[in-house]
Amino acid sequence: MRNWLAKTVAVDHRTPETPTSSQSTSPGHTGIPQFLWIDGVGGYRICTGEEWVVGQAVPGNQVDLTILGDLSRRALALRRSGRDYFLQPWQDVRINQHPIDRPALLQDGAEVTIGNRVQMSFRLPNPWSSSAILKLLSNHRWQPSVDGIILLADSIVMGPMEGSHIVCPFWNKELVIYRDSHKLFCRSAAELQVNQQTRSGEFELHVGDKVRSEDLSFGLE
Repeated sequence: MRNWLAKTVAVDHRTPETPTSSQSTSPGHTGIPQFLWIDGVGGYRICTGEEWVVGQAVPGNQVDLTILGDLSRRALALRRSGRDYFLQPWQDVRINQHPIDRPALLQDGAEVTIGNRVQMSFRLPNPWSSSAILKLLSNHRWQPSVDGIILLADSIVMGPMEGSHIVCPFWNKELVIYRDSHKLFCRSAAELQVNQQTRSGEFELHVGDKVRSEDLSFGLE
């Protein structure tokens, strides 16, 4: 599937740079937590790297993101190039009901249909972050079962405000999780309890951490 960004469909006239690596990076490869569980909101899988293959959740299928649904074992690939995300279709795929047969640029709010039934949304909601969110719109499930996928580039904004990657309507403040090399950090203006220890400002997050305050609670696995 290499050099698949060599040309794009009519929806995007730019030619992205050719990827230099031929391997996808799995979520756990860098030691960054793989899952973010937010009380009262849902669970999200954290995926690092720059390229992800999406396919059917069947035994032995070695792809990055799997869906329990009627799609091919290797249905499509997603690639980040800077802030841009491109989709390479390997089966019948439509973006906003427009059929595509070669790499296409994904815009914030795009709806992707795989085959006849599987539908997912692509969000790039924050202008200051290159991280994106995938959610299933159809009655299908990710495997492992989560509410969404975080394609982590730099940061994850969580809170009640527009522009949040994950909208947390019951929170009264915004919180940012950001990536620095192979580590995750939290930035918050509010005082937080991390594993029952008081923290504020910026601090590193680890697998197993439980973060709480009066109105928020989330954990990392």
